[in-house]
Amino acid sequence: MTEFSSTGYWEDRYKSGGHSCSGSRVVLSKYKVGFLNKFFRNHKIDSVIDLEVGDGQVAQGLRVPGYLGVDLSRSTLDLVKKANEPSMHKRFMLSGDLEASGISSDVTMSIDVIFHLVEGDVDDCHMSTLFDRSTQWVIIHTSNFDRPGDPSHVRHRCFSAWIHANRKDWGLHQYNPNPHFSPPKAKLPDKTFAEFYTFRRIG
Repeated sequence: MTEFSSTGYWEDRYKSGGHSCSGSRVVLSKYKVGFLNKFFRNHKIDSVIDLEVGDGQVAQGLRVPGYLGVDLSRSTLDLVKKANEPSMHKRFMLSGDLEASGISSDVTMSIDVIFHLVEGDVDDCHMSTLFDRSTQWVIIHTSNFDRPGDPSHVRHRCFSAWIHANRKDWGLHQYNPNPHFSPPKAKLPDKTFAEFYTFRRIG
């Protein structure tokens, strides 16, 4: 049996014309864009790194002076560039290039990503990059409980336990219950098991 690869799965999915699942569709996308833009305004955010940007539907609605969308998949970046014309305010790069660049930002964010990182080492790398590249804030939109996923490209993780164990200089700023929340097994249209958590550097 071939070992599952998150990177390979999403590369193939986007290359064949797929998208980022229901989370990037109209109702849920509008909610996420509204939450993020309000946060950017309230905290006077100038720069954002969006890790694993996906199909770019959320990125398209974001209003921030400096936005950098990053992804492991070249096919994903080709897709997101079509939806978001690169400009002096919006840039995109491969994850490997970010690692070599040394770029940091006011905010790093992981939107509907963590529950798609099936492999433990890939999840650990993502979480490390998320906190290492931010100077002030981290925004996460995902589930926060441990449970095998269905389908195979989903794996729920209690990500807050990773933060507690590995990033003691960060603290939870706010947990925001999602008005569109529904348990994973329900699989209802325009519903999600993901919610927003914001973290702030305290050390």
